[in-house]
Amino acid sequence: AFADLASDPWWEHWNRARGSARAPGGESMAEAADRILSLAARLAGGPRGARVALVTHADLIRGLVARVLGLPLDHLLRFEVGPASVSRLEAGPWGMRLLSLNEPPPPALARLESAA
Repeated sequence: AFADLASDPWWEHWNRARGSARAPGGESMAEAADRILSLAARLAGGPRGARVALVTHADLIRGLVARVLGLPLDHLLRFEVGPASVSRLEAGPWGMRLLSLNEPPPPALARLESAA
């Protein structure tokens, strides 16, 4: 439980310094954010007008949004990305921009979530 982690110094460091902290045996948030930004940029180079859906964990969505908006990764927890929410980006030759963040889940997903 998250409450059990509250007194863990590593957990506190991870949440305070997302831009530089590294998960044990894993990648840093900066590496993860760069990886998803690179994927989004490659997918944006597809057919004009194509729509692509990426499904992943909230922190990766936050990392992508932060990279697109030029925000420091240390502040990722300042905006919410809820379970099954939808955040939309638009990409073009000019780069990427955020269209929406943390929209409620589509009705079909909301029904599945409430049944769980």
